[in-house]
Amino acid sequence: MANKLAVAGLSLLAVAVIDIDSSAYTAEATWHVNSRDKSTGIAAMAVHSKDRMILLETAATVDSTAGLVIRARVTNKDSHGLLLLDRLWTLNPESRTIADPDRIYRFFASGRLLLLLGAAPLPRDRTVMFANYPHASLIGPGQSRDIEIALAPPVKDHSFYYPELPEQDYENAAVKTVQLVVQYIRSADTVEVLPSPEDSSELIISAADAFDRIDSLAGNEIPLMFTMQRRKQRIEGPILPSD
Repeated sequence: MANKLAVAGLSLLAVAVIDIDSSAYTAEATWHVNSRDKSTGIAAMAVHSKDRMILLETAATVDSTAGLVIRARVTNKDSHGLLLLDRLWTLNPESRTIADPDRIYRFFASGRLLLLLGAAPLPRDRTVMFANYPHASLIGPGQSRDIEIALAPPVKDHSFYYPELPEQDYENAAVKTVQLVVQYIRSADTVEVLPSPEDSSELIISAADAFDRIDSLAGNEIPLMFTMQRRKQRIEGPILPSD
């Protein structure tokens, strides 16, 4: 039986209804756009998974008030739990670990805004003291995790290893498509984890060798046109198998 994900177009008066045939992992999108809003940049699309045990569904909307809103559902069809690396963290001025207020990494190249819930790529233009691996959410067998992230305008690129710069160090970039990538570790019952003191549902992976088992799942590119800001000194995003 197909799952359905309905996404309202915020103030754009548009709705996209997506049917996903989970047995074949194919996706179809049906559009119902108000005729007065044909010029608006709204898009939503279901995404099929190359991993037959993990299903990823994504949708995105944008407008001048709410900014960019990303919705995703990750469903675990495996018989073992998985750890989704979606709890990004950073350091405050006192070097204490806090939740990353930006919530998702962002990289721009060739008209595509790539959104990453996972470990930011290590930079090649500088030396870092340590690798930042996100904390995790547990998704049990047959369970799903829903994620919604709103990015207020202007949307900027973002990575743990590159702090935000003064306004004059950014330039406008025309986004044509948006793509979500999630990272996860299979067989959660074999990974040593500790609950975060602030939130017991946020799991800290304590065994460094677990990060050697990270898998990535990339969704299809969603057509969505808007202007973002990227730094003039570019930062590199993750390399996808399709690139």
